[in-house]
Amino acid sequence: MQSLNEFLESAQGGEFNFGSNVHGFYDVNDPDGEITMISHNVEEFTYKCLEDVYRHYVKEESVTYRYSMLVGEWYDDDTFHTDCPDFEEPMKRLLPVRESDESEVWSDPVEVTCNYSNRITPVHFKGEIFDDGKN
Repeated sequence: MQSLNEFLESAQGGEFNFGSNVHGFYDVNDPDGEITMISHNVEEFTYKCLEDVYRHYVKEESVTYRYSMLVGEWYDDDTFHTDCPDFEEPMKRLLPVRESDESEVWSDPVEVTCNYSNRITPVHFKGEIFDDGKN
């Protein structure tokens, strides 16, 4: 297992990786800035510090972070696609037309506290709860 010091040293340049599917980044010029970690290009975790990233992902400790999930994508022809059938109807109602040039649509960030393996993955969008993340 990678030690905290090894992890902090490897992340000094503002980026870090855990294998090929989990990567993170932060602004090295902002010591109080947030750290973002992306898992499999569909989950986003936002932490207060690098130590929280390490404690959560490597040590499997419970930490507080903000969670967001890729809900779907707008295609070039302005049709919306989601890989989660349960999200189709609410998204048609809440996002009937494309609202920005961004193709990816992410859920609203929700603060949760848990460890990584048993993480809570709530999906909220525009004030509506699609999934409480506890299933």
